[in-house]
Amino acid sequence: MRLLNFRALFTVAFSAMLGSLGAYIGTQLRAAAAVRDMGPSYPLQVTIALTLVGVLLGFYVGPRIGDVIIRAGRALEQMSAPDKIAVLTGAVLGILLSLPLYSLLSPLPNALFRISFDAVITVILLYLGIVATMSMKTELLAILARGGPISSSAEAAESNPMADCK
Repeated sequence: MRLLNFRALFTVAFSAMLGSLGAYIGTQLRAAAAVRDMGPSYPLQVTIALTLVGVLLGFYVGPRIGDVIIRAGRALEQMSAPDKIAVLTGAVLGILLSLPLYSLLSPLPNALFRISFDAVITVILLYLGIVATMSMKTELLAILARGGPISSSAEAAESNPMADCK
């Protein structure tokens, strides 16, 4: 896929996502207004306005985020294989560490706050996982190359000086 096609496709998808988020918020406001008898047209206008704001914001921010993703892809192309393994391991570690937080935050009443908080925590843990594994990539690769910290009985005997004293 050409990079300009990716950027345009990402921008359209991001705009659709923000537009649907605006529509969702508008329908939630509409439901709250129906409970309070605020009038039939006011919430519909707000829903339409929030949807349009979301779409326009997506078309403004989407290309910039698409460029960041393209630059990250180019940086990945330049990385060595050990760096790529460390980044992948760190990303998996960060995502796995963020999963228990979803169940802890599920009782929160505001869905929009919960989703955005989950996303921020996931990005933070993803970043920290990548930084942690990149800082110890040589040790990580040595462990992966051996199949574990100690993979044979000979290495176990070498690491345990008391094994010869029977």
